[in-house]
Amino acid sequence: MRDGVAEFFALALILYAMTAYPAVLEHTQQHGYDAPIYHRAAQGDLDQPGGIPGWVYSDRLLPAMAWWGAMPYPLALLLLHAANAAGLGLLAARVLRHRDHQPRLSWIAFAGVGWLATDALAGGNITPLLAGLCSTPAGAVVACCVKPWLGLPFALLHAVIIAGRCGGGLLRQPAGRGVASG
Repeated sequence: MRDGVAEFFALALILYAMTAYPAVLEHTQQHGYDAPIYHRAAQGDLDQPGGIPGWVYSDRLLPAMAWWGAMPYPLALLLLHAANAAGLGLLAARVLRHRDHQPRLSWIAFAGVGWLATDALAGGNITPLLAGLCSTPAGAVVACCVKPWLGLPFALLHAVIIAGRCGGGLLRQPAGRGVASG
């Protein structure tokens, strides 16, 4: 359905998320996670001060993040926060575009995306960006490189959808099996 409703709500979600940036900056500087951990790791510092348990999803990605680590932390967080907001907006728009077929489910899923906006954005976690990427097949593969537990189910879902559009292929039921049609 292309009546602009999905895009309106996606944009509203992005704007809402961006208004939270000052609070997220303060929160992450005060508590030291998640974005500060990524930022220090991108600078080559894998030791976390004060015994804060830290993690980087894949140290192989750190060379690609060096440009981000070279920025002052507030600017680096602003870029991450904007990318996360855009990821949530993309996911929200994809969910709401299906509301003509599954209206209740689409709005419930949109509410879940909104909850993700309030929860996952607070620590500067990369999950909202990855979740948005997962709404496309190529993005799901990229997400698998960072967080396999997040990207893999979406990559498999896209494979099933694509296979279904291509006539089933390996997913087709053998003749004589499954639910009888009549």
